[in-house]
Amino acid sequence: MADLTEVAEELYGLPPGEFTAARNARARALKREDPDLARAVARLAKPSVAAWTVNMMVRHRGDQVREVLDLGAQLRSAQEDLDAAQLRDLSRQRRQLTAAVARQGKALAAELGQRLSEPAVEQVEQTLHAAMTDAAAAQAVRSGLLVTGLTVRGTSVDLTGAVAVPAVIEQEPVPPPVSLRGSRAAQERRRAEEAARAALAAAEQEVAESRAYAEKADKRRTEAGDHLQALQARALQLRAELDELRAQVAAREHDLDRLRDELAGAEELRDRAAARAEEARADLAEAEAEVARLAQSRRRAKHDR
Repeated sequence: MADLTEVAEELYGLPPGEFTAARNARARALKREDPDLARAVARLAKPSVAAWTVNMMVRHRGDQVREVLDLGAQLRSAQEDLDAAQLRDLSRQRRQLTAAVARQGKALAAELGQRLSEPAVEQVEQTLHAAMTDAAAAQAVRSGLLVTGLTVRGTSVDLTGAVAVPAVIEQEPVPPPVSLRGSRAAQERRRAEEAARAALAAAEQEVAESRAYAEKADKRRTEAGDHLQALQARALQLRAELDELRAQVAAREHDLDRLRDELAGAEELRDRAAARAEEARADLAEAEAEVARLAQSRRRAKHDR
């Protein structure tokens, strides 16, 4: 039967998006045969993105993580042996190495389908720094079961709740520190070479990412240029249509003015015709009255005869 460490090693090797469902399913499967283990599995916390990245580096980039931890062990061993100048040099190498390995962790996360933000990359670097500063923190990183990133507080690291199965830190033997006596110059050269290799790999990764970004930017610029040309052509077409419509409106306004003038003239003619018609009706009525009068006078004269 699997124990908690074995189950945790399986779960903390999964992508972050799959962790919760897989943990719950495993806890349900263990509930009948081992209720205590099932409860312990159900309490396993989902790792932060930075912690997951370090766990993946332990699984997939073990050599690089060992370089970091070995240099940390050497630095801890050398605290009392080296002078201030040598310590400053080693500290500078430590910063270069942790930054370079953190960038490689970002590249590994991308390969595994997880995008790391810059704050997450900084947390990975801080975790590696903590592992180089404190032996117990180095064990926590080496376990591959980190739940959260690690941070140095003064000269120590608080590991409370940082590891899914805290017992693995107590069980893991602490690697003996590597003495710098007698071979200090050679070891410093080796560390410098390792830091340079890591920095070169990180720089190459940055170049690759920048090239990909530049290619995408060029593609977007080309698409934007094509879109701009299409919009400009459409604007020219609309401007031509608008000019044509304005010309039509001007022609219609001219026609309207002409019709208004003709309408005014027609109304004047109508009024004159109406006046003449009224005069003609008056003349007609007067003529009809005269005819009637004459007819009546004629009838009287005829009667008198």
